[in-house]
Amino acid sequence: MKARCLMVILLASILTGVLNNFKATAQSNTNFYLPIEQILNRLTRNCASSVQVNYRSQKLMSSDRQNSVYIEATLTRSGRRGSRLVAGQCLDTNLETPVATMIVETQTGVRRINLLSIPGSGSRIKNYHAILHPVSWSSNNRYLILRIFYISAPESSTNHLIIDSRNNYSPINVIPCANAPIGGELLGFRSPTVAVFECSGYGDPSYFESIDLQSRNIRRVNSAEARGRLQSYGRVSSRFQILSRP
Repeated sequence: MKARCLMVILLASILTGVLNNFKATAQSNTNFYLPIEQILNRLTRNCASSVQVNYRSQKLMSSDRQNSVYIEATLTRSGRRGSRLVAGQCLDTNLETPVATMIVETQTGVRRINLLSIPGSGSRIKNYHAILHPVSWSSNNRYLILRIFYISAPESSTNHLIIDSRNNYSPINVIPCANAPIGGELLGFRSPTVAVFECSGYGDPSYFESIDLQSRNIRRVNSAEARGRLQSYGRVSSRFQILSRP
């Protein structure tokens, strides 16, 4: 019994640290954190019951106003008798994202891209509660950064998919902050093809990655270089909303 209590306390401490870290890094992007808070409130109302939440992310228009992208997704939690809420998470429940669609609006029409069908990316989404959110285009409107807050109790983290609009809106084969336990935070673009991320761990000092999106080269940089002249691009044309149906 004592060992079990210690384990629960440890899990609570880890999850609280993850969410507090996320709040700290997300303060500059309230439009992303508030949807997560709304969704988590719905998913944790009754841990013993099954829950489904459908959402539509904010819509982000490119700087040239030629393309707009948003995400529609469904999150499910299969309840289990005796499941309890610990540090904002229902333990011993199955978490999935069975639907995650990227909608691309262009001058010539609308495309719907099933993110779960993309090799490598689908597995990063389906078996979690994946809350996706477009956060920045590159200055040349080629690359789009999708930010993810994904949960699989007792672990939570943030990460990103980098979409190449000139390659059929496919993700490039690069995972920012791949070795960081909590994941990363986009700081901005240094150039049309170079993005900078801050990577975080459990109580460890942050480190920074500069990623060349064309060559796929990743290199660590110091704080001064990481926090140099960085910029995010795009205009939010509609806000996040929870849907009554997918």
